[in-house]
Amino acid sequence: MTLHMDSITTSKFLLHILAPVQRVLEEDTLNDEPFEALKTLASEVQDLVQKKVGTTAFTEVYSKLRNRATNVRRERKEARALMVNYSAWFG
Repeated sequence: MTLHMDSITTSKFLLHILAPVQRVLEEDTLNDEPFEALKTLASEVQDLVQKKVGTTAFTEVYSKLRNRATNVRRERKEARALMVNYSAWFG
């Protein structure tokens, strides 16, 4: 789809394009052969999109996605810790 859009239009949809790509590339728990093929495809899409919109725009959006994912993981970890502490006291 990005092949048919100009770089300005692609930049507008960059967050939506890169979100699934980032999730696949950051996944560490699955290592089977079909998933490795998916990671290779995601890497190719990442390279294509980066060339299309430029390194600066790409890096800004990709950093936002990574920060968002890191924040969500941290919040979940804190929530689990609270649940464990609550269970220890009242469970």
